Amino acid sequence: MIKEYESIILAAGKGSRLRPLTDNIPKCLVKVNSKPILEWQISLFEKYKIPINIISGYLNKKIIERKYNLNYFFNADYGSSNMVYSLFKARSLLEKCIDKKNIIISYGDIIYSPEILRQVIEDDYPFSCVVDLNYKKYWSLRMDNIEDDLESLSTNKEGFIISIGQKINAIKDLNEIEAQYIGLIKISSEMIPSIIKTWDEILNQKLLSYSKDIFMTEFLQYCINTGLKLKALKTSYPWAEIDTPSDINIAEKVLKFDQFPRF
Repeated sequence: MIKEYESIILAAGKGSRLRPLTDNIPKCLVKVNSKPILEWQISLFEKYKIPINIISGYLNKKIIERKYNLNYFFNADYGSSNMVYSLFKARSLLEKCIDKKNIIISYGDIIYSPEILRQVIEDDYPFSCVVDLNYKKYWSLRMDNIEDDLESLSTNKEGFIISIGQKINAIKDLNEIEAQYIGLIKISSEMIPSIIKTWDEILNQKLLSYSKDIFMTEFLQYCINTGLKLKALKTSYPWAEIDTPSDINIAEKVLKFDQFPRF
């Protein structure tokens, strides 16, 4: 089985909820523990010698001027689009990787323990995403009422996801949430054509009330509904999403930064 990888970091958005920190820099350059979010990710991918591709948008020149060893794709519609639209700005890369390299897709506003990336690399299933089993503890640090932000995530007996990203309607639904998606996906080289075909179907038939702002979880749910099997890659290792200024302090408490490779 192919074990070579390319990584794609989705970092085109404005990060409006992080203002004023994002007034002059893109979200991925906001510092956590004295280092930009992006550099924590770069350090992990470089450890495994995985080439890094980034989909930039808002204030992309701020990233370019740092002269990271990255391959750039640009989403000029960053103000009116979302993660899936950004991902397919790298369609040429996806097509080149068919039957040659696996793809790791990472949101640009997350920091995850080195062990989580190792789990992704070592996992052999063709199509998977990382889900956090300890989400209740982490979400309770971020907000008073965790149900305000949680989304569905349930699996069948084989460990494949059957529901992802749906808003919950009542507190009783919390007991039916097995984990939370963190924004990290693995697509094997042989699965890439099916993912591209699914996106083309959405575009051509204007499914999901198509617009540029389709959420990634909405796309993943559509993939599931059309018969693709998405494995829940379960983890208990810490990670953090940096969506608001308060998330920075929480990330600095839950993550063990001394375990990261030096960058």
